[in-house]
Amino acid sequence: MSNNAPSSQVMLEYFGQDVPRNVTHVRFHPSVIEVRDEAFKDCAKLQEIVLNDGLKEIGDRSFICCTSLQSISIPSTVTKIDEYAFCSCSSLNTVAMNEGLTEVGGRAFA
Repeated sequence: MSNNAPSSQVMLEYFGQDVPRNVTHVRFHPSVIEVRDEAFKDCAKLQEIVLNDGLKEIGDRSFICCTSLQSISIPSTVTKIDEYAFCSCSSLNTVAMNEGLTEVGGRAFA
């Protein structure tokens, strides 16, 4: 992540830690295999997520109410997206899913 980002941007490399609610850009570290339940819940300013190859599961309500998120690309290593994972992401208009996905929970994109 660039240190030259405008001051209104809050960038984070995600290792599985607690996430500040004002984060705007997230890049997942290659060691992450699962997004914890509610990890990014109510991160209303979150605009960009770069998921890593090797990620296997996106937990319940992981990105619920991330209202500024416009697109997401799910890596082919993800096999499961749990319930309500992207629920109430009102700006989400592009979702790229790959062949590895075998299970999508109820209301994952409601």
